[in-house]
Amino acid sequence: MDLGFIGLIDIILIISGIFAVVYGYKKGFMKKAISLMGGLVIIGISYMYCGEFAHFLTHNDIIYPEVYENIHNNIIEEIHAEYGADVVIEELSLSEVMSNALGLPGFISDLIVDGIGNPTPEEMVSAIASEMADIIMCIISFFIMVISIFIICLIAKLFASIMRTNSFIRFVDGTFGSLLYLILEMIAVCIVFAIVSCFMDMEWFSGVRNFLVKDMQLNNDEFRLSKLIYEHNMIVKIFKIIF
Repeated sequence: MDLGFIGLIDIILIISGIFAVVYGYKKGFMKKAISLMGGLVIIGISYMYCGEFAHFLTHNDIIYPEVYENIHNNIIEEIHAEYGADVVIEELSLSEVMSNALGLPGFISDLIVDGIGNPTPEEMVSAIASEMADIIMCIISFFIMVISIFIICLIAKLFASIMRTNSFIRFVDGTFGSLLYLILEMIAVCIVFAIVSCFMDMEWFSGVRNFLVKDMQLNNDEFRLSKLIYEHNMIVKIFKIIF
């Protein structure tokens, strides 16, 4: 579709932009910002501080004693199941316990071995149980933090909804919400155009390429909104700067 001054892709961009503005005004800035930032905060903070939180739980004997005891007992049971009830555990090597008795994958075995070093035969089971318990505590701590921050985000969204009952705050929040959703829509378009640009020289993409060249007027000086975004794609520029 080419009306002489606008193409089909331009029309799609304009309609999607109008929808983003209206939808953004309805949803508001605060809720969307909390969702976007909350996701980054949940993963980032949980990943960075789960080790410290796990250390806090372990140091204060919260959850850790039960985890350690269960792992220690399970290791003993697995050794007895593999080598018999009369086996002398101290006579087994670390690799025999890790590979044969516990049947752990190589990368997990390597991770545990790196953590415990070279324990004496008497300390071997306790060392393995302690290292495995530390790893599990980090995983537990990560999920506890994820859930906790997620709940905080939900409370923040509820607070934002209460604030929007005020007409002035709703207007300001809606205005910034429209701007935020329009920016997100523009980022999505830039990503799509960046992907499309990677295929433009490929033979199997020739049909789509011919349509894009004509609809976006890529080979002449006529203005198209889609051509402006395509030729000045900020995602492509950022990618080139980084790489």
